[in-house]
Amino acid sequence: MDEECGIEKYNINSYFAQSSTMGSVFHYTKLPIVIEHILPEMSLDTNNLKFTNDPRESQLWAVGSINLPLEKVFPDYYSDKTQIECQFKFGKLIKNRLQVLCFSGANHDGWNNEMMWAHYCHNHAGVCMEFDEQALKHEVQHQCNNSHYFFENVCYEKGRDKPWFNWNDSLGCDQNLDNYIIQSHKEIAFRKSLVWEQEDEKRLVVLNDEQVKLPIKSSLKAIYFGLNFLYQYLPAIESLLNGLEVKLYDVIYQNYKYERWLRNIGSKKIPISRKFDSLR
Repeated sequence: MDEECGIEKYNINSYFAQSSTMGSVFHYTKLPIVIEHILPEMSLDTNNLKFTNDPRESQLWAVGSINLPLEKVFPDYYSDKTQIECQFKFGKLIKNRLQVLCFSGANHDGWNNEMMWAHYCHNHAGVCMEFDEQALKHEVQHQCNNSHYFFENVCYEKGRDKPWFNWNDSLGCDQNLDNYIIQSHKEIAFRKSLVWEQEDEKRLVVLNDEQVKLPIKSSLKAIYFGLNFLYQYLPAIESLLNGLEVKLYDVIYQNYKYERWLRNIGSKKIPISRKFDSLR
């Protein structure tokens, strides 16, 4: 125990020998989102695929095939002049059915991902939340019982196949859309460029037109505070946890690597390295 900090210190290598985070997934986010939404509601919200930061997913999709009857899907709008625009409109219909929730730690330990801290936590000022994967899956099964969903690792590759849309005239538009997404979900929502590989992403994809709230009370295991976390907000986080058995960790950077220090609940101490912020 580090007496000055009042927190238990673990070296990365020695800690992994005692207890790894296998079976966990991690969600990086900004501090205001945690304090104002996630912890008060004890839930994570999905978002539409079009709001991700991957241009393959956020940019417009044009979808067409030999037997795709765009004139039936858009009877009041389709014409020879609007055919291409209708292909984009149909791509929008597909994307509108995809609700996404993103995690890290698919193949590697997830709390010490430098890129994720920098990109998604307001330059290390936010938090990383650790979840028990099996408990989280139970919550998904319960919450998404009436919807098709997928909880899988993202694959990273140079290119991505464009799945063929095979329209079934005996089915309506909504059923054709869902069948296409179910059959081609890996190509549509679980393939990303190699430049994103360091995210080590596992994601939940739900076929739903509306946002899904995923309860986290039974799956939240730990919260990690970033290198630039504002510790005046720590009491608010402890209060919002309201007695839940959730571990709190300070993340520090020394010897060119991340370490995590387990906090004592209620301790007002901050990491030694943060006492010298004025020297930066």
